[in-house]
Amino acid sequence: MENINEIKKIISKLCIDDLSKITTFILGILDKKSKSTNSTHEIIDRENKIYYCKECGSTHIVKNGKTPSNSQKYLCRDCNKSFSTTTNTVVYHSKKNYKVWIKFIEAELLGLTLRKTASYCNISVTTAFSWRMKFNESISEYVNSVKLGGEIQMDPTYMLINLKGTKPINMPRPSKKRKTPATNGFSDEHVCIMCALDENDHLFMNITGLGREDYFTYQSVKCRVDKPKKIISDNAWGYKSLAKELNCELAQVPAKHHVTKSGDHIQDLNSIHSQYKNYLKRYRGVSTRHLQGYTDFFVFLKELSNRFNLESSIDSAYIKMISANKKLYVKNICTKPMPVDLLIPYGSHIRKKRQYLY
Repeated sequence: MENINEIKKIISKLCIDDLSKITTFILGILDKKSKSTNSTHEIIDRENKIYYCKECGSTHIVKNGKTPSNSQKYLCRDCNKSFSTTTNTVVYHSKKNYKVWIKFIEAELLGLTLRKTASYCNISVTTAFSWRMKFNESISEYVNSVKLGGEIQMDPTYMLINLKGTKPINMPRPSKKRKTPATNGFSDEHVCIMCALDENDHLFMNITGLGREDYFTYQSVKCRVDKPKKIISDNAWGYKSLAKELNCELAQVPAKHHVTKSGDHIQDLNSIHSQYKNYLKRYRGVSTRHLQGYTDFFVFLKELSNRFNLESSIDSAYIKMISANKKLYVKNICTKPMPVDLLIPYGSHIRKKRQYLY
């Protein structure tokens, strides 16, 4: 960044004829690099210098020639594995250039459908879906690194189990024609998503199980909290134990009230709940299998909206995506394990189905 600022100062002092020549030169390089797949390698190498083996973690690595696209390869002397800068990243094995990936990220940030995204980026709908899953997976590394502190509002939200994309033979329950659960209130068919929002607008959202929140739901927040001053919540019993463990003040909103006597409330977090559910509606149903990925992307969107404009958000999202050490193959997307135990709500039906099949 310091080099860029220095270059800007030098350019600002040039005469108009020199600026015209430099502009032509820069546009030529920009066009060439934007169409090159090696540009991604250069950015990753700038953001994450390779000091260790991506397979075993050893620091005993040496340079090992270059790929056909002229990007640097490395060899680990301990495990004898060869790798490049893009190994175990979202763009690993991708033949698309920087320009296509930037278009894809722009489409995701704008909330385009898969078909519109595919058309905009000139890729197939299947590729657009797999890229979305990979993108969400890579963003989770950044989202999970953000710590919450100060005054923290806590309150879970709930979503019904969604089995979108599951083949009929693999369904753990009979298909439902209704859009609402059979019983009112909360049941084991509701996915519990623990949410927390601090005074700096840092957001935490994580799937913790099925049904009403319990002790483990509250414990999921502990690893993401740093030096809290106060927890603001509803009158659920578990927050008392959590506040005691975190050694901080607790303000609980009484039942059928909106604020505490001291004026504390959780309305900001309740607003986030509404925004989250409206965000999911545009996808016309999200499978519970992939729900955490979409949730992480929602949290990432909130972080970006608080700090950047659209153009800066695209650049920031691209850097975060390619810098993440995440590996997700297309063949593993549909076989990704469920984040909740389906035996809890559908155990009897699953057991009967297994007896019938075997």
